[in-house]
Amino acid sequence: MPKTEMFAANEPDIEMLKYSSEYLHVHNSGMYTSSYDILDRPEGTQGYLIIYLSSGKGYLKSSGNENAHRIPVMPGTAMLFLPGEAQYFESMEEHCCYWVHFFGYGVEQILNNCGLSRSRLFRLDKDSFIEHIIIRIYHELDTTPPFHNDVCNGLVIDLLTSIARKKNAPSSILNEVNRLNPAIEHMYTHYFDNISMEEYAARCNMSQSHFCREFKDYTGYSPINFLKKIRLCKAMDLLIATKLSISSIAETVGYSDALYFSRIFKKFTGKSPTDYRQSSDHKLS
Repeated sequence: MPKTEMFAANEPDIEMLKYSSEYLHVHNSGMYTSSYDILDRPEGTQGYLIIYLSSGKGYLKSSGNENAHRIPVMPGTAMLFLPGEAQYFESMEEHCCYWVHFFGYGVEQILNNCGLSRSRLFRLDKDSFIEHIIIRIYHELDTTPPFHNDVCNGLVIDLLTSIARKKNAPSSILNEVNRLNPAIEHMYTHYFDNISMEEYAARCNMSQSHFCREFKDYTGYSPINFLKKIRLCKAMDLLIATKLSISSIAETVGYSDALYFSRIFKKFTGKSPTDYRQSSDHKLS
């Protein structure tokens, strides 16, 4: 399959250095799918890079040499590259990666606090929440609503602490998280369905009150707000990638009332659906 990429950046690479005195600054983020890919950066990048392999398999190489040691990378693995560290990753099959690139003098401290400074590979299993955080960063950078830099910084901290939780969580907590996966996966794949919280709880074999409490503890959002964000992010994609009417998009993502959809869309993005479609500088190749 041809490579498909979503990419959003805060500023051109040449302007990055002027932000080096900040505690934390997000430079770019995105997602790509490809049937063949080689990441070959002997000098690395100026900042920190996290790549999350959502699907497919690949190899992390110790160098660009053909005979270099290869470490298998399975779906659900996050890779962390430090500034100036050589970056070699290869995949010979269809795969999907999410990434975020950031820097700042406070990042080392954040990594230390999260217990992530000594490792480069984090096997997290398939985690839709990690993908959701990176996609939210992408949309913030792509649409630049008010305070988007602050939101992106907070989301990177959410990303790092989520990785740390998955890495260090006792099996009892991981079991609880895994119990939520049926609901989270269904929200991502059937966001247009109108399913009650009681039904979501039943999918996870929980009472409704226990489900809502555990869901918010894990994701930071109530189930209703989590689903709303998924729907609105999908609507943003449809506004850019299609010529569907606003009412059709509203219905496609699960809202029968186009006026209500437009109201919550503007609250979420800072722009009406029409303004977002007309002004977004989306990059898709």
